[in-house]
Amino acid sequence: MNKFPLVTGIPLLLVNLIPLAGVVFLGWNLFEVLYAYWLESAVIGFYSLIRIIISYNILSILIAPFFMAHFGGFMYGHLFFLVRVFGGQEVSRQRIDWDMIWRFNANFKAMLAALFVSHGISFIYHFLVKKEFLRERRDFMTGPYKRIILMHLTIIFGGWLVLIFKEPVWGLAVLVVLKSIMDLRGHKREHGYT
Repeated sequence: MNKFPLVTGIPLLLVNLIPLAGVVFLGWNLFEVLYAYWLESAVIGFYSLIRIIISYNILSILIAPFFMAHFGGFMYGHLFFLVRVFGGQEVSRQRIDWDMIWRFNANFKAMLAALFVSHGISFIYHFLVKKEFLRERRDFMTGPYKRIILMHLTIIFGGWLVLIFKEPVWGLAVLVVLKSIMDLRGHKREHGYT
């Protein structure tokens, strides 16, 4: 087992500070924090697709579209749940389509850019430099689901706690810290660090 590298650990922690800063300094509400985490799932899916294309070579012609359709459906279902349950009256009345997603993304440009950089550093370091592309290929299909399901259970549980206890700032701060801890644990487990 290897020691956890700072080259991927620090960006992971820094990107998790953005929602915390959003809560404390910008007044982000529960839906905005959860939406930021939904964006992270999309970025994880993007890098997983690249891993699949590289790892499966010619077979990726069949596997990549399947992954995109399946993961895309998963993402749509998760966004539907977030909008309807946590979106509040104004957001939950909106139709969930690309226009809605792009409109929200305009407010989350920094978050989206930071996620692409953080996960990009991890992709380059682990997948390309440390040659994770040589490991079992099926991990690239199932890996994103394992991490996202654990992350989303943490987020949804934390979201319900925020709603129940009606402590938005402190509750959201605790949710962000809890999610950050789960991220680090998941990252370490995924890449075989102690």
